[in-house]
Amino acid sequence: MLTDVNTMKVIDDVLAVFHDDQWHNIEEIKARCGLTDRKLGMAIAFLKEYDFVKMDSQKRVRANKLYMDFVRKIRWAEHSGVATATKV
Repeated sequence: MLTDVNTMKVIDDVLAVFHDDQWHNIEEIKARCGLTDRKLGMAIAFLKEYDFVKMDSQKRVRANKLYMDFVRKIRWAEHSGVATATKV
């Protein structure tokens, strides 16, 4: 399980690879994120468990539609100025 202080950074880095909405093989993801096989395996397992990504029979990974819809909405909000910082 991913339990160190960099867990969210690992997850964010891996998810960022999928923002192009394409399939990516494990070696490419590992190289782009600078992760070990073990850490990438744990990150992918976590993301699959919570339905953020899917893996095909060739062991390629891609973001699920729901996650990509979320990313597109966030980008739209940022671009259109809808998402603005507010004090709490």
